[in-house]
Amino acid sequence: MEVASGGEMSRFLLALKTCLAAADPHVTLLFDEIDSGVSGRVSGAMAELLQRLARQRQVFCVTHQPLVAAAADHHFRVSKAVEGGITQTRVSQLRDTRARQEELAELAGGDSGEAQIYAASLLDKRVA
Repeated sequence: MEVASGGEMSRFLLALKTCLAAADPHVTLLFDEIDSGVSGRVSGAMAELLQRLARQRQVFCVTHQPLVAAAADHHFRVSKAVEGGITQTRVSQLRDTRARQEELAELAGGDSGEAQIYAASLLDKRVA
């Protein structure tokens, strides 16, 4: 029995959903961690594909990959906290470049200077 890796499954599902959505331009695509288990190079290619899809239809993508998050037109942070034994989920839109850079740096490994530089470079590439 052969089993697909997480990265292989992610790429397959992205390709499949893209093909199925081509039949109906009114479809909204939702990808939940579609880039799980893929490398930086592959996640960059996936980000480009998601950008192309987003030109034709609405795309929502939940990701932990800074390369994918940086490609978005709109960026939201989803956070969970337990308060009094109750788990609460919060969604906040990151409206400015600084907030996006902070979140991308966090995804890239924390608040280190290197992570901040990397996050800024991702946003610079997006603007260029």
